[in-house]
Amino acid sequence: DHAAASGDAPVFSLERIEREMVFKALAQAGGRHDNAARLLGISRRTLSRKLKTYGATELLEDSVA
Repeated sequence: DHAAASGDAPVFSLERIEREMVFKALAQAGGRHDNAARLLGISRRTLSRKLKTYGATELLEDSVA
């Protein structure tokens, strides 16, 4: 897809919607990864991987909680 390669993601791209949902879940969960992951129906590890993909390393929790 040329739009994604150029950095101009479509308004309704699945990746963009997923990213928005991840950040909304984190906000609703007060930043707690375990609760946000539960809201999203994914594992905490998957949530951490998604945050790394988004470059949101400042939101990563320590691996020892």
